[in-house]
Amino acid sequence: VHDEAKVIPGGGSGVLPNFLTARDAGNVHESPKLLVRSVLEANAAGFGTLTLQQPQQQSVRAAALWANGVWRVLMTRPLEPQDADDVRLTGRIRIPITFAVWDGSKQDRDGTKLITSWHWLTLESMSEAASAAGVSQ
Repeated sequence: VHDEAKVIPGGGSGVLPNFLTARDAGNVHESPKLLVRSVLEANAAGFGTLTLQQPQQQSVRAAALWANGVWRVLMTRPLEPQDADDVRLTGRIRIPITFAVWDGSKQDRDGTKLITSWHWLTLESMSEAASAAGVSQ
């Protein structure tokens, strides 16, 4: 908390209260390192529990293309977990996954967004994938 009072811009005679902004308080949602990213890694255990991973834990990379009225987005991430919050993407597994999309042109923000239904991300081992594709290892 800052001790000095600040005069309200625009000639007001009042004084702003002493407070920390979300960024000054270390709120991960206001991290300059995250605000420039188009994709963020987060974890949830149910509704209302969404927690962004810290900036140093963000290992998902993305590229997007807008063409013919459709977005195409490619996200990549190492298969092996980079930290304790990452899901292991190796072996034969099924992972429940969903996506949230904010459209700024429609004033989406915070809880106002589009959310997909749950999907299963099904992964098979590299040897099974190669065999299914007819490739010998």
